[in-house]
Amino acid sequence: MEENRVLNQKHKFVNIIILIAYLIYLVTSSLVSGIISDNHVEKTKDWVSDAFDYTWVQTEEGYDLHYQAVISNHTSGLIDLVNLRFLLLDEEGEVIAGFIHRYEDLQAGENRLVENTHSFSEKSTIIEQSTYVPFNNQLSNLIQFSFGFLFLIPLFFINRKSYVDDFITFKNDPKKHIGHIFSGFLLVYLMAFIAQVIMISLNVQETSMNELAIQSMFTSDWISIITLFFSLVIFAPIIEETVFRKSLYNIVQPRFGHIGAVIISGLIFGFLHVAGWGDFIQIIPYAFMGLSFSYIYYYSGRNVYVVIGIHALNNLIPYLTYTSRLFE
Repeated sequence: MEENRVLNQKHKFVNIIILIAYLIYLVTSSLVSGIISDNHVEKTKDWVSDAFDYTWVQTEEGYDLHYQAVISNHTSGLIDLVNLRFLLLDEEGEVIAGFIHRYEDLQAGENRLVENTHSFSEKSTIIEQSTYVPFNNQLSNLIQFSFGFLFLIPLFFINRKSYVDDFITFKNDPKKHIGHIFSGFLLVYLMAFIAQVIMISLNVQETSMNELAIQSMFTSDWISIITLFFSLVIFAPIIEETVFRKSLYNIVQPRFGHIGAVIISGLIFGFLHVAGWGDFIQIIPYAFMGLSFSYIYYYSGRNVYVVIGIHALNNLIPYLTYTSRLFE
């Protein structure tokens, strides 16, 4: 009895260490990427400019924002990529929605006319707009790749016994666990469909800031394509499922039971995928996704490899979609 109590305390301690390490990983990687990116944007802010104009048109579904801009290259050389970013703000300055358009190969001295239309559920009285040369995506993706890889090493070391135990369980009945992966994948997409219906009923049409950030990572150089594959399809599922299911779920479960653990770990997963309070409505699809992963983790006998597999498949589809668009 005493031996089991000591073992449970040890597992709880390990799980808490993993959660703390994950928070440090998130803060550190975000700070490093942010500092380097901000310095780059500041250094290149005089390279390009724009003459920007927009109009709002009311529709049956909400409002259409139509904009025109002339993007100018003030340098004597080719600029590979220019980002035109829009943030719609409320009266308190919180982000309601946002989008980024990317324009490639702006020649020296070129003035390029660009225009587009976006639909929104509500009209914003404040628009924050900027045109800038983005931080080198290849280097940015390498930074994210490096942080993910460096975090995985101690993660495997700290949690190695648990990984081994789950692997043995998976190997002893692979057909059952692979079945859980594919049935769980279908559940994730069913929940995503329900979340989308809710978002439409709330007249929310905007893409989440988290999704916009992921889209902006994709460029046609092969180093970025490869590092993004590892970061999004390999590292992210392993790290997030270990943290939210293997650690957080098992910390919460003794006090709140399996239902409480499913709900709490799922909602926290959703919350941490929201970029800010102005983007908070986007917690709905991410929370539904987190609840799906947590339920499947419970249903599969708490085997972390099942939810890692589902998460990897879930990330693989948008990865292939965004990559294919680069070569159209």
